[in-house]
Amino acid sequence: MALSLTSLFILTGCGAKRETSENSTAPTEPTKVKVDVVGENNEVWNFVKEKLAKENIEIEIVSFTDYNQPNDALVNGDIELNSFQHKIFLEPITESSQPYVNIIVARSADVENETYKKIVAAYQSDDTKKIIEETYKGSYVPVW
Repeated sequence: MALSLTSLFILTGCGAKRETSENSTAPTEPTKVKVDVVGENNEVWNFVKEKLAKENIEIEIVSFTDYNQPNDALVNGDIELNSFQHKIFLEPITESSQPYVNIIVARSADVENETYKKIVAAYQSDDTKKIIEETYKGSYVPVW
């Protein structure tokens, strides 16, 4: 199965915050984004979820039990971001490949999505790095 996915970890910058119209003081509805996880260990994504709630982004964590399910879910539009993708799946293997680096991916059509860029930026932050280091004690290593 050929997938058309784009890794978001290489994108930089964050978009402007969502705004209400000039004449409206009512808050806008949160932007909802489904992000997959494999397994039940969600401490890091729960931390990112809380952080993004302050930016009016609502993360729904969708748990899978097998590593192939998120790929199909992303292609089918059941989730917006695949948080457990290996670089090796997206690129040919070369001598300089880093096949076991997990990356966050979206469909190619969504590569410029400002909300997704905010999610990646929130994940790839110093405070999230600290949570990863405390939670996984070296079994996962942030590489950003």
